Amino acid sequence: MIKVIFFLPSVGGGGAEMHLVRLVNRLNRSLFAPSVVAVRPGGSFEAMLASDVPVHHLQSAKSLSSTLSLLKAIRLLRKHLEKDPPDLLFSIMDHANIAASLAIRKLNSPPKLVLGVQTSPYYAWKINRKVVQRIINLLIPRIYPKADLIVALSEGVRQELIGMQARLQSKTITIYNIGLEEDRSSSNPDLDIGKIEKTIILSLGRLLLLKGYQYLIPAMAKIRKKHNAELWILGEGPYRPQLEKLIQEHRLESSVHLKGFQTDVEKFYRKADIYVLSSLYEGFGNVIVEAMAHDLPVVATDCPYGPGEIITDGVSGVLVRPADTESLANGIMSLLDDPASRSKIVSQASRQLNRFTADTIANQYEAAFTKICRK
Repeated sequence: MIKVIFFLPSVGGGGAEMHLVRLVNRLNRSLFAPSVVAVRPGGSFEAMLASDVPVHHLQSAKSLSSTLSLLKAIRLLRKHLEKDPPDLLFSIMDHANIAASLAIRKLNSPPKLVLGVQTSPYYAWKINRKVVQRIINLLIPRIYPKADLIVALSEGVRQELIGMQARLQSKTITIYNIGLEEDRSSSNPDLDIGKIEKTIILSLGRLLLLKGYQYLIPAMAKIRKKHNAELWILGEGPYRPQLEKLIQEHRLESSVHLKGFQTDVEKFYRKADIYVLSSLYEGFGNVIVEAMAHDLPVVATDCPYGPGEIITDGVSGVLVRPADTESLANGIMSLLDDPASRSKIVSQASRQLNRFTADTIANQYEAAFTKICRK
């Protein structure tokens, strides 16, 4: 039995955390004994963890900034590992990876260390320009080679890491995120949105600049000239005031709706007609796979790095230029204008889904974890 601790800032918030929850739940219990260590409590996905998975919080409340919390967590994680030593420590997301790498340095018997990279370090810096991200990018070439294994969520991210440090070539593998649960039944089947007369365009993601909604919303102004369509954006974030202003500027109050964070996204997938990912960059794009699994044709920006690895343009989806309102509008209207094309895309996409199921991805992680622990 391999004892694995999964470490992350909190069990909730985005695609990386959802992927980790799905992975933990799906691991073969006859081979692995998983537990989760989170810096902070209160993650929105924590309740989704299987009942047999112990969860430990290093801090009792969110009293510090996320960066300061992780710095403090280095010492606390080290104490936890000394008290309850695992065979393998798996951390996810770069700032948590740095903390985990530093936490095991002074241990007498450190566990095997596997780092999960869930975003592009280069584009994270290019878009946000945060000092913390700059420091992380400087530390990656120095710290990551000391890990036993690095798992990149897409081949594009893997190649970027190797470009940052050539020594990572032999230590980095690509395993896609779990984008599809075999059981897609709604957690609240009695909830419904009601009858919708308009064509519904759906997009999920935090309200951040990197999600590209500042291009998708103006695209809706062009689409509305020809189609009776609505855009639903599910997610919350600091960029909401700017997006609300943009909606008002284009007079789209009746057709673009920021619906906030939703715990039950199934009902929205069921009502939607087209899914759109407008991101400027992605590590992978879990929501693309989820949308495909719900028989939705997908329009996605061909951004670094995930969409082009998931979608074959014109076959299993439509790829458009990132940061381009005109390209987004044309891509969406190409499907709105051609129902036959939408049906063909949905059919082709369904044939590719086995690559992203929970069992397929969990099996790849299990093989990687077992190999590392046997060395």
